[in-house]
Amino acid sequence: AKAGVGIGAVAVCSAALHGCHAAGSAPAGKSSHPPTHSPVTSITMPSAGAVVTAFGSVWVTNGPTQTVTRLDPRTNAVLDSISTPDAASVVSAGAGAIWVTSFQGNTLTRIDPSNDRVTHTISLAPGGTGPIGVTVFGGYVWVANHNGEPTTSVSKIDPVTMKVVDVIPVGNDDFAGPVWIV
Repeated sequence: AKAGVGIGAVAVCSAALHGCHAAGSAPAGKSSHPPTHSPVTSITMPSAGAVVTAFGSVWVTNGPTQTVTRLDPRTNAVLDSISTPDAASVVSAGAGAIWVTSFQGNTLTRIDPSNDRVTHTISLAPGGTGPIGVTVFGGYVWVANHNGEPTTSVSKIDPVTMKVVDVIPVGNDDFAGPVWIV
């Protein structure tokens, strides 16, 4: 099935690339009211999923098609469709790369934005399974692992060596979800 990247993805991407203003802090002559809720543009792509803006582009995961689409936010052109070894679930950026998790494949993939190529993919098993979130902070890539319960662990990955250096148990209590991961 094809899905359009519309209001949500494009509006968030536009705000991220062009800056946001807090209520009451709009530039002179501009309204501080929220924009109308009409799409800026709509770009058809297979199974559009998670979105991140980085390296002057908009990156969109395409789940079952095992691709990440790179878009030019100024022209809305598809710059590249990057094949991933597993279904692309969640995307983040940092440490000079694009990071993609695959819930189904239980993997983390690094994409080099200078040439749009997958440079490395690692398994998160056995310590972390079912990655549902990814971010880069403090010199590491952090992956929230679902494992059929609320978030049960967080994997800490060295972005240079692509080695899992720690798996931090979170627990499977009702309150142990990704809410605490900021």
